[in-house]
Amino acid sequence: MRGALISDMDYQIINDSVFAVISTYGCGIYKRYMGAGISDSKDIIVNNHLKAYISPQGWLVGENLDKKQTIRLLDINGQIVISNLEIHVDENGTLLYDATQLPTGIYILYSIGHNVVSSVKVLKL
Repeated sequence: MRGALISDMDYQIINDSVFAVISTYGCGIYKRYMGAGISDSKDIIVNNHLKAYISPQGWLVGENLDKKQTIRLLDINGQIVISNLEIHVDENGTLLYDATQLPTGIYILYSIGHNVVSSVKVLKL
């Protein structure tokens, strides 16, 4: 898939594991493993109330997050770029992360916990 132009990216949950589903122009659709152990429960709720964007100053801003959940930013290949250890969510559920060093690309910000999965695509130009 190296050098392929990405047209879209989403995620899919299969047997408590998260996979990135990547659609390309002319090179097909790929599925990449992103992580295991979302929950021991089979009753996983997908909740897309999460909002995120890159500010003009280069900050990744995430809204409606719960600091008690696992929060990660993944790149287009499903690799973890940042995780709870490197970010801070304030009392209002807002995340601020200096994203000026991140390469241009498509990212997924997602939070997992309490049988709820939330995610949002973030584009850095």
